[in-house]
This record gives sequence, structure tokens and C-alpha cells, in this order.
Amino acid sequence: MYNKKAMSPLIAGVLLVVMTVTVATLVSSWMKSTAKTQTEKALKNNDIECNYVYLAPENPEFNKTGLNELRFELYNRGDIDANINRITVIDNESNKQVFNNSYYIYAGDMELVILELNMSKLKNIYDVRIIPENCPSKAVEIEDSEITTY
Repeated sequence: MYNKKAMSPLIAGVLLVVMTVTVATLVSSWMKSTAKTQTEKALKNNDIECNYVYLAPENPEFNKTGLNELRFELYNRGDIDANINRITVIDNESNKQVFNNSYYIYAGDMELVILELNMSKLKNIYDVRIIPENCPSKAVEIEDSEITTY
């Protein structure tokens, strides 16, 4: 009575619909998870705002003969204000002197930075890292070859 040939296409159709719905559910779940994760990362890192930070240290000088002062002009050429909360001076043996001075530099403004170095701790100046608090990924460096020593 039953036509077995007709039953096979019906089962194939049902299986095809079930597989399609399953794959669509999995893809939808994965997309929701990925979108949520990326949104959280973007909000946490605040990367969009950091695109407008541009610090430029200029005229670095080191007074080696007496005061052991490192001086440089720090320009904020970005479109948002920058708060510098850490400057690290490193010598060629990886010794560090960290300064936690706070410099708030308005967009388009300049701040004269003067650091008194402890030369008994540092052998020389190899690298100076200037790290903005609001965007640490926009840290800038002054290399030893850029520093005028007198």
C-alpha cells in the first residue's frame, strides 16, 4: 500500500530543513558572542579616543656635568588632552628610573619636562619612555641618539 519511493524524498526534505536550522542557530550564536566580545573590548580599551592622541617630545638635553637634569619639551599635537603619569628612563644595562610625575597637557599645548636623574643608579641614558595615562598604547620614546649632552 505504501509507496516506499515516495517516503525517501520526504525524509530527505525533513533532514535538509533540520540541518539548515541547526547550522543557522550555530552561526547566529557564534555571531552574537563575537559581536559582544568585540564591543566589550572596544569600550574597555577606548581605542577610538586614543586615535586622537599624538605626543611629540622635542629638544631633549641632558646636563651631565652638574645637575644630572634631563630636559625636553613635550608637545601634545593631538586633538584631546593628555595626562602623562609615568616617564621611565632606561640605561643600556636595563636599569630603570621611573618618574611618576603628573603632567596634564592640553591639546595643542606644550609642557617643559625636567627630570633629575640618579646617575648612581643609571650608567647612561639609553631610552626615555613617556606614557600617557589615558592611552598607554600611545607611549612615545626618546632614544639616546636624539639627546644632546652637555
